[in-house]
Amino acid sequence: MAGRADAHHDAELQLFTAGTFAVPGMEDVEAFATIGDRIVAVGTTDHLRARFPGAPRTDFGDVTVLPGFNDAHMHPSKAADYGLVANLAPPAVQDLDDLYATLRRQAERSDQGEWIRGARYDQGKTSGGVFIDRTHLDQVSTDRPIYVRHISGHFGILNSRALEVIGVDRDTPDPTGGEIRRDADGEPTGILVGRAQERVIAAVPPLELDDSIDGLRTLAEDLHASGITSVTDAMVMPAGLELFQEARRRDAFRLRTNLLLSWKCLDMLDELQLRSEFGDEWLRFGGIKATWDGAVAGRTCFMEEPFDGTDDHGLLLMSKDEIEMVVDRVHRTGSRLAIHANGDAAISSLLDVFEATVARHGPGPVRHRIEHGSIVNPDILRRAAALDLIIVPLFSYVWFHGEKITEFFGQDRLGRTIACRSMLDAGITVAGSSDFGAGPFPPLANIEAVVTRRDWDGRDLDASQAITVDEAIHAYTVAAAETSGEAHLKGRIAPGHLADFVVLEQDPRAIDPDDLADLPVLSTWIGAEQVWSR
Repeated sequence: MAGRADAHHDAELQLFTAGTFAVPGMEDVEAFATIGDRIVAVGTTDHLRARFPGAPRTDFGDVTVLPGFNDAHMHPSKAADYGLVANLAPPAVQDLDDLYATLRRQAERSDQGEWIRGARYDQGKTSGGVFIDRTHLDQVSTDRPIYVRHISGHFGILNSRALEVIGVDRDTPDPTGGEIRRDADGEPTGILVGRAQERVIAAVPPLELDDSIDGLRTLAEDLHASGITSVTDAMVMPAGLELFQEARRRDAFRLRTNLLLSWKCLDMLDELQLRSEFGDEWLRFGGIKATWDGAVAGRTCFMEEPFDGTDDHGLLLMSKDEIEMVVDRVHRTGSRLAIHANGDAAISSLLDVFEATVARHGPGPVRHRIEHGSIVNPDILRRAAALDLIIVPLFSYVWFHGEKITEFFGQDRLGRTIACRSMLDAGITVAGSSDFGAGPFPPLANIEAVVTRRDWDGRDLDASQAITVDEAIHAYTVAAAETSGEAHLKGRIAPGHLADFVVLEQDPRAIDPDDLADLPVLSTWIGAEQVWSR
């Protein structure tokens, strides 16, 4: 996978100094030296200057340096297309009139007859808590098909014309792992949940590869500006694999990228004999992703007790046979599993499968992941710790989806929701993530959220689950590297590690936690090369 990104790193010696290194165990460190893209030494400024006389020095002054942030679960291959469809996320869209106007503008920009597409629709912030259906979208057009994807990605809304195009009517049965929602008369409302969306995804033509690569390039700049140097794309299909490989060839997405391929790619991977961690430090196959239940923000995760004020327990998106096959098959090959499980009922049943698989085959060579683990209890935490599973919670949801969490789960379950404190106290590795585009990606805002446990309206989401700034930084650096088997290369400013780091105006541990989201990022560096500067 040679490319321009590799050509940046000759064996040039550099010295970097700063006022503070916000890394536990580095309180006395003032400087580090790099050769090419690697850190080769850390210590005091005087010691390293004596050891490497004549080395060019970059002095950041009285600022703070951290390892580069690593978002352990996001969706850049989907986000690459947000600029090509109607982006319905707040604050740009805040009510139904905004939504209609945005979709109509998208229709004007596209050819007659093309699908009108919208992304990141949020019922809480876009349409005042009301879930839109086909009757709303029919006000935009009844002649052209419209498909609006919910911000969670777990359901979509179609207008009447789109339902006709994909052949969904009152007699269409629900698929396994999906639901066609219907009104009191049995007619489809236009809301397709879970795997029911596969019909529309198959019908909507893909966007142009060049346009998606341009979208990735723009996204990379935004991620760099927030201090992110590594990401995991947590659901990649073959088209996404093509996108990342071509973006790498063009040097269009300069972030170190770990790919979790969909479980539907298993046959392809077996044929090629590919296993986790194939690739290099820029683009690698990190494991297999499967989605066991629904979403927190979409109120579809699979719960022991129903959502507050309802009889709805959510749903599973795979059959028991499917999830057992995936876990057994991937575990036996020695590859990494990353299984999306949000609700407590979903997590408990997933742990049953993990425990049975390990009992049959013994522990594997890599650590498996639970994506999100959003609603837990003491038994879940005990069992997850015994299996040495990594949990990747939804840090961004605390502040961005706080109103939904409170509404859907009620006050009594807040202390079990995105329960980072309880996870850490149980000895579980907790990795930082945004789930972008389902939630915002800036790490400092997401760190503030899990440290303060307050949402953007100031609502308290049970402060007993707050963690420290040091713990949150660890989640976004060291622990995130552990999720992809790269803790020997990433997450620390230490000899042998990649020289990926971020420069902040102040030490995040020394300021009011309520100010973390606004802490300026001054510059971002990957492989000892500056990729962004304020």
